[in-house]
Amino acid sequence: MEFLRVMEFCVTHSLDEVAAAVEQAMTSGSLGSGTVSYLLRANRLSREPAAVLASAPACPTVQDRDLSQYDCFIRR
Repeated sequence: MEFLRVMEFCVTHSLDEVAAAVEQAMTSGSLGSGTVSYLLRANRLSREPAAVLASAPACPTVQDRDLSQYDCFIRR
């Protein structure tokens, strides 16, 4: 049954993609169709950072706080 599920991936993916995912699954020791499905999705994702994250603005500065009031509250 697992074999048929893996063969169904050839409908939506190229034979080379499926073969590469099966090879990766065999190397990892997890031969299930779920693993092959995961690897097919993972291999299609771009390894480059998203353009939005690459150009994110700098984080705002954090101001120091006086925590002495909290210390008084904790001591009661």
